[in-house]
Amino acid sequence: MNLMTIPEVRAELLAVANTLEDWHNLHGYARVIRTLEKHLHRRKAVRRARPKATTMTPALGDEIWDYAVSRPSASYKDISQWFNVSIGRVSEVLAGKRGE
Repeated sequence: MNLMTIPEVRAELLAVANTLEDWHNLHGYARVIRTLEKHLHRRKAVRRARPKATTMTPALGDEIWDYAVSRPSASYKDISQWFNVSIGRVSEVLAGKRGE
């Protein structure tokens, strides 16, 4: 079963509300569905704090790779703190998903 997206759920709810409204004495249910549908909108993304990590670039990815190769005992945490990036970014670089 594929999960529906929020816009798809909204459209389906409105279709059900329209059907219920056509049936006898189901106007209340249709009103509830229409009210719920209004709550299925995404709120605008608001960034509350400025990013603190260094922006990932191919050059930085190369530096992280070289650092990790030259220090095989360094943990992902140590490497991430050295370069001011997240542990996830270090993992992506070392897995070959970033920094190419």
